[in-house]
Amino acid sequence: MQKKERIEQIFMQLQMELDDLLYNDQVDILSWTMPTDSMLLVRTLRKSHFHRRNLGCNCIVGSHVTAYARIYMHEQLLKVEAKGGMLVYTDTYVYLII
Repeated sequence: MQKKERIEQIFMQLQMELDDLLYNDQVDILSWTMPTDSMLLVRTLRKSHFHRRNLGCNCIVGSHVTAYARIYMHEQLLKVEAKGGMLVYTDTYVYLII
């Protein structure tokens, strides 16, 4: 059974309180009214802590592709070393010193 969403009503008198609420990613503001000149009533809804899956990508497939690419690159590096070359690895480039 799905948990019922809970709407909260918050009374505010300070601008800082409203700013904190506006920049809070965990809360959706449904509405606000001013019952008095110095008070704001804000209706909020807490967002679920569950995130929707991104169906446009698959991390498992990506990790397998990366693993096979690393295996292929390692095989090629071994071939260079077998022919007498020396490899120097940095973060983004592989230098071949012959």
